Amino acid sequence: MVRADARWVAARVISPLGLVVVMVGTLLPWLRSGERARSSYQLAGLAGRLLEGTTATVARVWLVFPLVAAVMLALHLWRPGRALFVSTAVVSSIAAGFAVLVARAPLPGLAGLWVTLVGAALSVLGLGVAPATAAPSAHHHQTAAEGPSGHRPIREDN
Repeated sequence: MVRADARWVAARVISPLGLVVVMVGTLLPWLRSGERARSSYQLAGLAGRLLEGTTATVARVWLVFPLVAAVMLALHLWRPGRALFVSTAVVSSIAAGFAVLVARAPLPGLAGLWVTLVGAALSVLGLGVAPATAAPSAHHHQTAAEGPSGHRPIREDN
């Protein structure tokens, strides 16, 4: 069985790595229209200008995704924890949902769509490997008197 400490280390690597892959994917070309390959942000800008209602609003909101992702990456460096892993998985899943919607367009999908989906899967995997318990304390060091659980064994005096 994998120790909780190892699972925390894996989650601390996989979750932000997935978010970085998502961010790269959103910058890569998603669709080809005519002779031009367009990234998710170029598509969102076009949709925001050409469409109306909820779709246009969603497209405009998409343009703040890099800011949200950058803040989350900074939080991963500063103070990672289960709530951040959940938030990263949710934000990455939103990007994946946007990618799936765009992939349904009658235009050929390009690498950015698939890179975004792989990154979202990594972020969700990062959440999946994180133990449900609190993160191990960086200040606690096991002493010789403590067992592998970090607690002193109970002595029975007869």
